[in-house]
Amino acid sequence: MRVLFIQQGLGYGGASQSLIQMQKCLKDDVEMFTILKKNRRLNQKLRHLLIHSKEIVEMDIPGVYHYSEGKSSQEDLDYAMEYDAQELIHFILDKQIDIVHVNASVFSNLYEDIKSKTNAKIVTHIREVIPQSDDTITRFMVKEIRQFSDWIIPIAQEEMYYFSDLPQCQMVINPVDTSVFCLGKAMTEQGVIRLGMVANFNPLKGHLLFLEVASILNQMNAGAQILQFEMLGLPKPGFLHYKAWLPLKRFAYYREVMSKYKSLQLQNVRLLPFRTEVQSVIQHWHIGLRLEKSMMPWGRDVLELMSSGVAVVAVGNSEVVIQNGTSGILVDSLDAQSIAAKIQELIVDAEKRKSIATIARQWVEENASVPVYREQILSIYKKVLTT
Repeated sequence: MRVLFIQQGLGYGGASQSLIQMQKCLKDDVEMFTILKKNRRLNQKLRHLLIHSKEIVEMDIPGVYHYSEGKSSQEDLDYAMEYDAQELIHFILDKQIDIVHVNASVFSNLYEDIKSKTNAKIVTHIREVIPQSDDTITRFMVKEIRQFSDWIIPIAQEEMYYFSDLPQCQMVINPVDTSVFCLGKAMTEQGVIRLGMVANFNPLKGHLLFLEVASILNQMNAGAQILQFEMLGLPKPGFLHYKAWLPLKRFAYYREVMSKYKSLQLQNVRLLPFRTEVQSVIQHWHIGLRLEKSMMPWGRDVLELMSSGVAVVAVGNSEVVIQNGTSGILVDSLDAQSIAAKIQELIVDAEKRKSIATIARQWVEENASVPVYREQILSIYKKVLTT
């Protein structure tokens, strides 16, 4: 079985990490190839992680939607539609690819060419929530994915919105290597309660809300429980001298975050720079927060926290990963007071924290571990090839 993965460039987010885990767990069953959208700095830095790919090629493939930037435009769609996929088609034919596994929903402009000019099957991984709107771009993406995909894999219920009626649609939770994310020290440590959030530096991720919640919790616990907060994922100090590294909007966001941090006088909040390895930090946390503005209470950060024995409090109401009150706490609000109140319940109740953390770890092992993921993906591939 020969599978070609098409990836929107490598980075440090969930899509790239899931691709790495996917190739790792399929290495004994599938002959793999990878095409990366050009992103020279990160592709060159991280491509060594795709050690199980027989061949890795960069192509300047345009996408029709940019989730990380939260934008789409008719100009993007027009440019994508003008793209000549001849190089991609030649690669598929030359390598005799059986399945093209598109590891994003933004390359729907390629589907018709792949279907009409090759015999390859198409598996689409829905990793970006397609905007629930009736604009031209959304209609195009949905139509192409529905019409040409032989199988669709959303990673959560929210991403099934346009496809749940299709028999070839199956939700599969992203994988976590639970052997790396072992139960943390916070399960047994006493004294200081450590709370944290790990997130890429993006205005959607809720850094400002985290600081507001920390300030409220400090007031709630004044003279009582000692708290320590950590916010992991800020730009590294050296990069801030080069404004070109950060889009103008994100540089302004950085200044806004730092301004709030200083104005709230949060002496017990540590701002930690981005790092690829997070286990050594999060294993010391008792409570982990997911405060994304989209209110989607799932993601790689949530799964890694759950794997590490950290009780998670997340905003949103979807129970696809966190079962509210059992394997975590959900808060259906972006109100800082409401979030802080739920966190406070865990601060004062150590037994509840430990119970949630233990059940969460067990849930990940049963539903999102690498062996479970391997069986799910292989099953899909076999169905696609025999249908």
